[in-house]
Amino acid sequence: MAETDDEAALVEARRIAEAMPLPTEIDPALNFTNRFNQSRTFTDVSHYPLSRDLLMSREDFNTFAPGFISGYYSEGRTNFNGNLAWTLNNYALLFTDADAAKNAVPSLGAKHQEILGDKYEGTRLSRFPEAHAVWTPRFDAIYVWHSVGQFLVLTVVRDNLSDQIGSDDLPGMQSKAEKVIAAIQPSLSKFTPTPRDKWSTLDRDIDGMLAMTVPATNDSVTDGATIPTAYQKHGALQVSLNITEDQQLLDETGVDAAAFNGGELYRTKNAESAQLLEKRRGERGRMFIAAPSPPGLPSAKCHENREEFRGVNPRFYCTITFGRYAAQISANQLTDAHQRISSQYSLLANSK
Repeated sequence: MAETDDEAALVEARRIAEAMPLPTEIDPALNFTNRFNQSRTFTDVSHYPLSRDLLMSREDFNTFAPGFISGYYSEGRTNFNGNLAWTLNNYALLFTDADAAKNAVPSLGAKHQEILGDKYEGTRLSRFPEAHAVWTPRFDAIYVWHSVGQFLVLTVVRDNLSDQIGSDDLPGMQSKAEKVIAAIQPSLSKFTPTPRDKWSTLDRDIDGMLAMTVPATNDSVTDGATIPTAYQKHGALQVSLNITEDQQLLDETGVDAAAFNGGELYRTKNAESAQLLEKRRGERGRMFIAAPSPPGLPSAKCHENREEFRGVNPRFYCTITFGRYAAQISANQLTDAHQRISSQYSLLANSK
């Protein structure tokens, strides 16, 4: 169970992930994400990438929008290379009550526009006149503040490809933003916040999934997911690099829960499905070669990333299955990968 208010607020944020539509449910083209911009749950507006788009201190935010509890961030893009895509960022911020969220739209929107400066222009969305929107022809981006129930939502749409070729398309940006809001508002309106006096009943884990996942260390954080979190299938797809591909795989293998900490852990419908998930995750492409398995654990499968410029991508990946569970860890050193996947196997074996 949640031991502090901050832990409970993060559980509420995780619940928001299950209510938020997937980017592909908004537009099938928004199939890719950048998982290095995570963690997705937050209780502080200095959280990145919200801080990048908010551009104000937590003190200013709290002045113009009091009552913030916690939030969840989702992202989609039409191409894995963000410079060749139109991208979507949605920040759903849960407030203490609906009035607090609604009142924050004009006050926070006006402050945000002031910070953005004279390169940004006020605009309107005909389908959502109550929203506060600004856009910039220089960067072909539109920022929209809107509310639904106890949520204040910041929607940011960028057309990076048009920006690259120097093309401005305000009607197109407005249309995209309206499409996003039309999908988000009905989904979030179904969310029932947990009453404050029930926060102590919230469980930060799902069926012990986090307890069975290796903890994170400095370079083992799963693709930037710095806050340990357990999700149901829908929430797990929010952090997928390729949503359509992973949705098919998770559906096929019957995944109903996943945990992200120092690795990834998936619960499938049976042992055969866990092995299939591991096999598919191990099909990494021509830039990967097989690496040795850990001593004493030949069932673990490891691969080395041989890309010359990996950026923040880890060098080694190892996977293992145990019963209906499939796990993956990553590390920059093979010895670390071996130690972590062995620890992951021990956690799974000792949990039964």
